[in-house]
Amino acid sequence: MSSMLSPLSPGPDTGADTQTWPATSADVEGVTGRFFVKRREVETAPHTTDVERCDRLWNESARLTGLPRSM
Repeated sequence: MSSMLSPLSPGPDTGADTQTWPATSADVEGVTGRFFVKRREVETAPHTTDVERCDRLWNESARLTGLPRSM
């Protein structure tokens, strides 16, 4: 089945490019807390930086997995 999809999928090197690029490129050295798509910085959706929402997500995830709520 994977041979049927190969012509249509970009492959692991392409898929991992944006995730590995900030860790290895001098172009973004010292840049932290940013999000990139296809090596371009993008604005995040407001809900991704909403502290109250993030806390609720953490607490619910901790509850579901049995981890402590505060780390």
